[in-house]
Amino acid sequence: MFIFNSTNQGMLLYNEMKKEGLNPLMTSTPCGLRRGCNQSIIISLEQVEKVIELVEKKEIKVVNIYKIVKKNNQNTYVPIKKIISSTKN
Repeated sequence: MFIFNSTNQGMLLYNEMKKEGLNPLMTSTPCGLRRGCNQSIIISLEQVEKVIELVEKKEIKVVNIYKIVKKNNQNTYVPIKKIISSTKN
């Protein structure tokens, strides 16, 4: 799950992923991870490295990446990587 500071950054990555033939799922960010009306992108674990490369190439601002772990019918979010791509505005 890729977490963003803004919906615009999330939509930018979503569109770039679709162009690359990936199958992202746009969803609301769980309240326990981030407050507000933020959007997140869920992808398969196998695609994480490819998406990180895309984030860096396109200078998309991502806050965190989490692995979703299901335990006792509940989701737990395990940080994979903390990123703030692009130092440019």
